[in-house]
Amino acid sequence: MECVNLTTRTEGITLAPGKHLILTGDVGGGTTQNVGITATISDMWAVEEAVLGLSKLTDTTVASASLQGSGTDADPYLIQSAADLLCYMDSYTYYGHDTYARLCTDIKMDCSDWIPASLYGTFDGDNHTISGTMAVNISATNSYAALFGSVGGTVRNLIMKVDITASGSSDTNIYCGGIAAYLSSGTIENCENYGDIDASDTSADMICAGGIAARAQGREISGCTNRGTITGGSGETVRVGGIVGYGSGGTFLSKNHYEGGNPATEAGG
Repeated sequence: MECVNLTTRTEGITLAPGKHLILTGDVGGGTTQNVGITATISDMWAVEEAVLGLSKLTDTTVASASLQGSGTDADPYLIQSAADLLCYMDSYTYYGHDTYARLCTDIKMDCSDWIPASLYGTFDGDNHTISGTMAVNISATNSYAALFGSVGGTVRNLIMKVDITASGSSDTNIYCGGIAAYLSSGTIENCENYGDIDASDTSADMICAGGIAARAQGREISGCTNRGTITGGSGETVRVGGIVGYGSGGTFLSKNHYEGGNPATEAGG
């Protein structure tokens, strides 16, 4: 199934010269019904409002009821809006084993308490960009700060421009990454991170921070780039790297490039 760009036809609107009509509302999901739209007349465009197809994900975003597609390689689940992305993150049906999903639009994040979901299927960013800011509260129940928590599947073709800030403490380990907190199995392929990873306000026995993955254990990261600045917190052991903070068990890194992080502690990237 191909990604679909939905178009709404509106007639009879007359604006004065130099004025713009800004429509606000989540209309990206193909299954969404009866969506409320707010219309505002403005003298100028905000940057994100001028980008066609951009959908905003905030703390008040309501997840779509379901996703289009059947979840196979040939007919992946389609993530066509911020509400769809939240639906995807909220349901093992979509991110579980042997599932395939494709991002169909750029997404702008502004989240103050993001809780990353684990990923066991395949997530194809289709060269779309997720940008903005994300704050993650580290606690006894969550030691991961990244778009995804534990990744046992595949993430590919995704561009991350999200500044991620983690704060809090853990009795064990803290993992902060741009794409994945902990790459437990599977791969990350052809992804880019431009966002800063800031774990300076965290404390734990061990803190791992990386532009692509905080920790990778015997898995593969290939064709990835990090241009964000990576900052660790305070603990007995702190591992910071441009691509991966801590790689163990024969982690395989191939054709990656980093400009951020701390090359002196880069785990093979």
